[in-house]
Amino acid sequence: MSAKFNTIFNTIGWGGFWQVHEFSIKVLTQEFLCTLQLTNNGVAFCMYGEEYSLTWSLLNSALGCDHDWELNLDLATNGFNKDEFWKAISGSNDCSNPSPSRIHNPTLRFLHY
Repeated sequence: MSAKFNTIFNTIGWGGFWQVHEFSIKVLTQEFLCTLQLTNNGVAFCMYGEEYSLTWSLLNSALGCDHDWELNLDLATNGFNKDEFWKAISGSNDCSNPSPSRIHNPTLRFLHY
């Protein structure tokens, strides 16, 4: 499954974003994920004990995404099996009505939203 994440994240330009092996980053990431909440127009979270609120546009910029970039879905999903992927992240065989609450990993749950 890790290889599929590499393919997915490399395709959308997040290849270096999701795997970091520094301990301090692990603790900061845990704080971020534990406090992450969806708002009406973006997200709110804490880092270093400080509260932050970002619109989707600001979050997009903070993650280094290009506003003019267009995703080629046919290329990005070539060979992708949604049934297998849903089973891997949720344990469910039914992906007809995916619910974020079924996703085990909090980061993937957030990406689903």
